[in-house]
Amino acid sequence: MLDRQIQDYLEWMNNAGYAPWTMAQHSQILNRLLDFVVLNSIPWERTFARDTLQAFKDHVQVKYAGFVLRGFMRYLHQNGIICLPPGALPEGRGRSKLQRARLPRVYEEYLQFYTQTRQVGKQQIYRVQGTLSALNDYLQNQDMGLKDLDVLHMDAFLAERNRKYAPETRIHERSGLRGFLRYLYLERQILKKDLSALIQGPPVYAQSRPPRFLTLEQIKTLFQSIDKDRPGGLRSYAMIHLAYSLGLRPGEICRVTLDDILFRDKLIYLPDRKNSSPAKLPLPQGALRALAAYLAWNRPMDPGHRFLLCNTRTPYGPLTPLTVSQNISACFRRAGIKGSAYWLRHTYAQNLLQAEASIFEIKEMLGHDIIKTSKRYLHVHTRLMREVLFNEKV
Repeated sequence: MLDRQIQDYLEWMNNAGYAPWTMAQHSQILNRLLDFVVLNSIPWERTFARDTLQAFKDHVQVKYAGFVLRGFMRYLHQNGIICLPPGALPEGRGRSKLQRARLPRVYEEYLQFYTQTRQVGKQQIYRVQGTLSALNDYLQNQDMGLKDLDVLHMDAFLAERNRKYAPETRIHERSGLRGFLRYLYLERQILKKDLSALIQGPPVYAQSRPPRFLTLEQIKTLFQSIDKDRPGGLRSYAMIHLAYSLGLRPGEICRVTLDDILFRDKLIYLPDRKNSSPAKLPLPQGALRALAAYLAWNRPMDPGHRFLLCNTRTPYGPLTPLTVSQNISACFRRAGIKGSAYWLRHTYAQNLLQAEASIFEIKEMLGHDIIKTSKRYLHVHTRLMREVLFNEKV
């Protein structure tokens, strides 16, 4: 039951217009809550007990976990799913949708400058905003101003800020900080030195982890585990077919429109791929049937747009890549399989290799920019490697 309520809550957040970064944070914490509840065999009636929630927060050690849990519990309470005592969740606690605390003027002016001078999306702006907010908090705790900054302060701030972050995230943090320091020196003359060049980090080398994929038995288990009678079941079935049978990315799946599906010709048209090269791909029979079943029985009659996949609740807006990824990941968990949406894409690539497709054909089918990306799949095709190296037939 908790799994379903988490999916409904994230879908509600998407409909309500929450930022992708906020949704990603909520998804991370709530999925860890689900794992915690399952691992400890906690019954539904004890899931939101004070001691359970405190044990979970002690377990995850994430500062914003309480904020996420309060929002989730407020949603469940308002929808009559759980009953909370009066005052358990004060209405004024936490920030409302699409609101954030205003930073001091120079920070806000930099965010405006950054938005106007850089071709970046909202998620990158939110990331830089988070870095600046943390820097402002650090300076307040140290009773310092921006003009007092030096490289030692920056090293101390980054050491504290990046303590729990992965190496890739630390790169983004340093990059966001460099831009702000450069702005303070060149545009505002607040700093006497350009500290941006002094923000250094250890080199992070590319990880040559091979793509992960599913076995035939796992694919069968995944499809058989989907409950097509529940709300959204046929939608999940359709999107997994698109990921497995065509190797589509979550972003490509959510952009498919009704006009892109050519049922008579058994083709799907992809006008907007990552490599900027439109493609027409054959639709296997299983995918055709899955799409037809979703259109006939699960898709709203008039959602007000032409996108294939819709939210299951009003106003039935189109899905986001994050929603597609979360939905497919939820199907993996229900099937008892470790994996994500991209594992289905990798499995599709393996199937192409086993069908003896050339690396150039795989590049076009997967919509890769460069052939180097496609070559990653050769490293995990053990049967082909043994045939080439040892002349063995497996």
